[in-house]
Amino acid sequence: MCTSQVLYQIEVPWDTYLPSGILGDRELQLVRRYDKAAKETQAQLLQADGVAYADLFISILSKVTGQEDTVLYTLCLLEEMLAAGSAHAQLFHAGAAAARGADALYGPLLRLLQKPTWGVQQRAALALAKIMAARPDKGARVPGVNLDLMSFEGTSSGEGEGDVSVAHAGAAHAAMHALMDFLCKQLERTAHEASAVPAACKGLAALLTDPAARAMFLTAGGPYKLSQHLKDVKVDTGGAGVAAVSVAGAAGGGFSDPAPPPTLDIQMLYEGGLCLWLMTFEPTAASAMAATPVLQALITLLKGMAKEKVVRVAALALASLSESNAAELVALGCKKAVQAVKLHTWADDELIAALDLLEERLAECASTMSSFEEYRRQLLSGALGWGTRHEDDRFWRENAARFEEEDFQMLRVLVALLGAARDSATLAVAVHDLGKFVQHHPSGRQVIMSLKGKDAVMALMAHADPDVQKQALICAQKLLVQNWGLLTQQTS
Repeated sequence: MCTSQVLYQIEVPWDTYLPSGILGDRELQLVRRYDKAAKETQAQLLQADGVAYADLFISILSKVTGQEDTVLYTLCLLEEMLAAGSAHAQLFHAGAAAARGADALYGPLLRLLQKPTWGVQQRAALALAKIMAARPDKGARVPGVNLDLMSFEGTSSGEGEGDVSVAHAGAAHAAMHALMDFLCKQLERTAHEASAVPAACKGLAALLTDPAARAMFLTAGGPYKLSQHLKDVKVDTGGAGVAAVSVAGAAGGGFSDPAPPPTLDIQMLYEGGLCLWLMTFEPTAASAMAATPVLQALITLLKGMAKEKVVRVAALALASLSESNAAELVALGCKKAVQAVKLHTWADDELIAALDLLEERLAECASTMSSFEEYRRQLLSGALGWGTRHEDDRFWRENAARFEEEDFQMLRVLVALLGAARDSATLAVAVHDLGKFVQHHPSGRQVIMSLKGKDAVMALMAHADPDVQKQALICAQKLLVQNWGLLTQQTS
């Protein structure tokens, strides 16, 4: 259920929290003025008493832990407050909760991540990400701190003022580590999958503006996990350009999640691409991202999107990565993708400049690469796609012998892909290429059988994808049949 529906349907009996001490007189006055008020009135209240409201929402969430409707409602108020102005997140770092330390500020929201209700979890995570991203010491790193073992208690060790600041910074990093762990796990979930990945992207897009968060995301294998959701995505760009995505539901009271939509939404793709672009600012990330499907995911976003904001973040990320990964991008077909994208008319000058830079670097790299080197780099990237090299008999006649290099390394990779690749395009191309090798190498069949490739090929004949089935059948025939003329007649 969306935030506006929650705020419309739930009535919180704020007065009942006064006798129990959950709310004081001042806090009750604040929440009465704010709740159900017009947007203009709420904006004025935040302008006058923003820090007090930031403390109020954190205080409520720290005390009303067992009443899920109130927790959800307060999270929705917090969500709207943070969405109403980018500067509102900074208010949380100027109040009493922040003065008491990282646990007082972040702890109530962190503990809500353990709640069983997904609607509570995702709203708490997004609010926490935005508040953390606005911290005054953003970008500070604490060397030598074991984030896995660290307590949220930012107490002094008694050895001087410098130790206090390190302790507080360390506690903030520990809280960030816990949030990062939660967000990365959403990229692996099957429960609430339709909303878990978009929610993770939204939180990460806010959090990864912090260098410390980028380092954590890289260590957690985040770029690889995220790219798995982007590299083969099918997007509906019709109508308003946004396919509906379920917003996981409210707690209790008969609220339920809507049915999962058939496609991901443009906003999720934009935020996912934004996360990958932000990761290019991490000095150690370039080589790690090149060894994952990240490049393929960015190329998919670049060539498959009609929305300029998605193309923009993909182009900026690829332009940054092309400085050290141009050969890999050429092998993945990025050069043609850029040329196709440049045929469109774009209004954003930064996007146009990124496309020009990307095209220049890829053209320069391609001019020095042989067709075999392009093929080799594409194969070692682990993501194959159809192209002239794969289907050109001349390429295979001229290069079949080169597959013997380094103890048949490239053939071993092709065979390994048959059992490890997830996407159908890579499987279809890999099994096709094995067939081409068998056809054009004098000992091709014996080599493939010695590498146990025959069993892997046979298994793919039962694959769900028709193209994979077809290519596996043709390859199997080449492994078994010597009369190529007859084979051509049978498969034509």
